[in-house]
Order: sequence, then C-alpha cells, then structure tokens
Amino acid sequence: MPRSISLLDAIVTGRLGPVGDGAFFADIARAFGAPAWIDCHDERTWTWYFGGLAVSGPTDGRPADSIRLADIGYAAAPLMLLGDPAERFPASGAKSLADHCAVLMLDFDGAARPSAVIDLLASAGMPVEIGYADEAGEGGYRLVLRAKNVTIVFLGDLAAAGSGTPPRGVRLPAAAIGGLADGFARLETIEWCRQPDDAAIRWIEPGAYLSGAMEGPKAGPEHSWQRRQLRPPIALTDFLTTGRLGPIGFPASRGEIGALLGPPRGGDIGPYLDYWAYGALHLNFDDGALTWIQLEYANLFSGDCEVLPTRGPTGPLVIDLEGLSGSSRPSDMVRLLHTRGAAPRVMVRSSGQGEDLSFDVCIVAGTVLIRFVGVGHEDRSAIVPGDPAERIRMIEASGRIDEIYAFRPDLAEKQIASECAGFEEVPASDYVVQARAGVA
Repeated sequence: MPRSISLLDAIVTGRLGPVGDGAFFADIARAFGAPAWIDCHDERTWTWYFGGLAVSGPTDGRPADSIRLADIGYAAAPLMLLGDPAERFPASGAKSLADHCAVLMLDFDGAARPSAVIDLLASAGMPVEIGYADEAGEGGYRLVLRAKNVTIVFLGDLAAAGSGTPPRGVRLPAAAIGGLADGFARLETIEWCRQPDDAAIRWIEPGAYLSGAMEGPKAGPEHSWQRRQLRPPIALTDFLTTGRLGPIGFPASRGEIGALLGPPRGGDIGPYLDYWAYGALHLNFDDGALTWIQLEYANLFSGDCEVLPTRGPTGPLVIDLEGLSGSSRPSDMVRLLHTRGAAPRVMVRSSGQGEDLSFDVCIVAGTVLIRFVGVGHEDRSAIVPGDPAERIRMIEASGRIDEIYAFRPDLAEKQIASECAGFEEVPASDYVVQARAGVA
C-alpha cells in the first residue's frame, strides 16, 4: 500500500523500503508496480524506470545489480514519488489493493552540500568514506560518499568556485578538496549497488575534508538545482477540520482546478463535465464552480499515506493518513478530531433487523462529513433493540469508513442536513465512552 520511506533510513539500513541488495525484478514490481518504461542494453541488461527510480540488472532472472535514485539531484521539496500513483485506482473504476507507489521523504534535497550529508549520516551513527575523482572536462570532479552498500555521488566544476582551476592530475590534499569543492558540488545520484564501480576514485581522509569544507566558499543563489516542486504531505486532519485539501479549496472554478491539478484521470469525466476524478480524489462542479471535494475509496486507505495522481504545477498530492486507515473505527476518527480541537457531531442511522441489520454513521466537523457504513455485529442475537450502548458496540465492531466530503461553505448546512436525514445524533463524548466499553 502507499507508504512513506525515509531517505536517511534507506541509507542507514541499506534498503530502499521493501527492496534492497539482492532484490529480484519481481520484488521491485511488487513494491512499485509496472515500470514507466524499460531500456534494454545489449539484450543482456535492462533498466526499469519508476519516475526518479531506476533499477538495472541482467535479463536472465538473476537479482538486480543496482537500485538508483536518478533524479535525486533535482529534488527541491520534502518528498519525491517512486512508482505511478495513477495505477492504484485504474480509470475503469476497479478498486485495486496492489502496491503501486511509495513516497520517499527527503531528509536532504538536491541542494544539500556533501559535508551536510556526512554530518547527517554521522548523527545517525553511519560512518562514511569520501572519494574524489577528476571528471571529463577542465575542472570537473566527482565526490563519492560511501555508506556500506550505498553510494552517494556529487558532481561539480572547480571553476565554479572562482578560485581558478588546478592543473589536471594534481593530487589535491583532502582539506583543499573540501575547501574548493564542497560548496559547489551538485547531488547527482544515490545508488544501492552490489558491486559499485570505484575506478579512478581516490579515497581521502574525512576529517581533513570536513575541516577544509568549513573554511571554503559556499555556493550562491545561482547554484540551485530545482526541477518541479512537490508539495509536502497534507495532514488528513487539516482537510477534516478546514475543508481544504492542500491547494484545493473554495471558491474555485473548473478552469482554476484544471490549471492547478491538470486533466482528470479517471471516472465519468471530461473537460466540460461536472465530475472529475484523480484516483481517490473526486471533485464536483455546478455551473463551473466547485461544490464539493470527496475522498472516495476511503475503505482502501492503508499504509502511511495516500497518493493522489494530480498533475499540473502541484505534482502529485500526498495525504498523510496520521495513523488512520480503511479499517479505522468511528471512535478513532472522533478522538483524532478532538485532539485537533474540533467538536465533531456523531449521527447514527440503523435499519432492518436480524440478517438485514445495517447502519450508517456520519461524523460531521464543520463543512466536512465522514461516512461510515456497516452491517450488524456477527453475534446479532446479543444486540438489544433500542439499547444505545449495544448499537454503538455493533457499529464499532463492523463499521468501516466509506467516503469523506468537504462541501462548499454556502451549501454545507443544507447538504449535510440532506445527507443526515433520518439520522439520530449521539453526543460524541458518549459515543467514545460507550465505544471504549464495548471494545473492553
């Protein structure tokens, strides 16, 4: 399921989330879905690409040779995506439980200096080797940080330091390398590799390098390597308490949403229709104006986060689930809202009896409505008709989240009243107390 992976943890453990040294291509596919494209080299080696992730290895069924973050040098945001989030909910509407993406949380980004990365790894108890090599072109160089089976490569040009270019072949001392190169090296790749290529690398003393780096020049604003800005994760409770999903809020027109998120990617949609879908995110329009925001398929939410395959200037949006999932109980949602200062209302409706007993629960927080649905407890004979405590026990036992709506403020009161017609309100504090008693 969509999950978050700490880049620092991935370096320290030597594994990129579920995959590491010795992983087969089948393992990679299970973790990140189908590759966006494949390159085949001499019919003996291929490379699979999953966005900024590249996996290379033999075509004969042996383990992959390397797992590489090829675009890490352009990362200028707190996260990057691995895999394609659009595959989680295909355009056909089928609900898939397969893993198709992960969110890499960047403990450092593409503008980080080598010395800063060394310090970060040292703070995590990870010793680092430092290598230096001349590259093609006058003044070009490569800095290599090696932490167990992980290789972090920086590229740069000594001429950028403004201190002149030393003659090629001159063996600069480690302190001089740190002073000249550290502030102008650009992060190029991070690679988990079984047999790294150490050709032409000269390993230097880390302490001397860091000493020189402290005294050397620092790169100016012109030395920023940014490509596309990905937004940091959106806390689910921010959406639940404000009705705003990151950059998406009210008022907004269909044209503004299209410019912000790019074309919709699923469902009964079209450029002039009133229902747009981006994976689990669904939007409704009336006369071209956004009327509600919906998180559909909430019963399938799992892992650390949910990735929405939006495009445009926002890039994909990521929702931090804050410990909730599709199997969370209504009381879990109520308690989480209480911790964020909200005053949720709990609305309950049950119908039928015996084998046909079912219910709906709506938790209302301002302009947001969270719907849970379910059927009666397996031991229906134990349910006392009309007993509120028994009804809450039943709801907690089998109620599962279905969908979340945020309505346009001027429509919210009427829309929520319509959605909750025939429901009975249960005080939120009473609901949580009875829910706890039922679980106990």
